[in-house]
Amino acid sequence: MGFVDSLKNFYSKMEEKYYSFLDSIENKGIPVYKVVDAIEAQNIPSFPVAIIFTLVILGLIFMVATGAFTTANLEVTVQDSAGLGLNGAVVTAITSEGNPLAEETTDSDGKIILKVPMNIEIEISASKTGFVTRDSSFTATESEESKLIILQKQIEYLSKTVNLMEA
Repeated sequence: MGFVDSLKNFYSKMEEKYYSFLDSIENKGIPVYKVVDAIEAQNIPSFPVAIIFTLVILGLIFMVATGAFTTANLEVTVQDSAGLGLNGAVVTAITSEGNPLAEETTDSDGKIILKVPMNIEIEISASKTGFVTRDSSFTATESEESKLIILQKQIEYLSKTVNLMEA
């Protein structure tokens, strides 16, 4: 028995179980064969339609459970005033209520990607040694968003003592 024959055998067994399941539902008073007969009257087998429908429903449940409809990917780019990406900048995201979402360090291009809630204002802070920390707010409305943060170099003060001597 080849692979195709065993696949056909498996399909036949699954189809028999499918119709047994439909029979048990019909016997409980739910008229499922009205829908099944309408589909099969169009020369469309109902078993593959049921499999596809089940997979779509399971996919939607998975997407809702993982937050695919409620979160966005936010690409944050941190640059200096010359437009160069800052490697090693720390980006922190919190909700406006103060709940922490993420803290990531930028790559060599000054970029990171954060998962943020959609339609909720968040506070983003970017910091790096030698630069002034910058805070800004952001609300994601699309599933893919981007945000540019420019950090200014800290002003460094030099102190020097000059002693004047009389000659």
